[in-house]
Amino acid sequence: MNSQINSRTNIERYSDTLMSMCLDFKMGGIDEETFVANLNGFNEALNSNYDSTSDTLLHIKRVNQLLTGSAIELIARVNSFDSSCLFA
Repeated sequence: MNSQINSRTNIERYSDTLMSMCLDFKMGGIDEETFVANLNGFNEALNSNYDSTSDTLLHIKRVNQLLTGSAIELIARVNSFDSSCLFA
């Protein structure tokens, strides 16, 4: 759990840094060459420090939960609809 908190904190920090870099570029605070160099450095740092395995597994689990819930709801609606047609 602690590694998930740390990775989430890192993601938020990276997100804030990226937003700041984009705003600096948009507002003319840095030139395009510096912006691209910063993005490349940022990308290297992100890729070398972030292991997405735990976040990916959590995402897969959540998608499975949502799809299973949807399937159960559809089956319940089919049964309910079929029954209502018999007595209409």
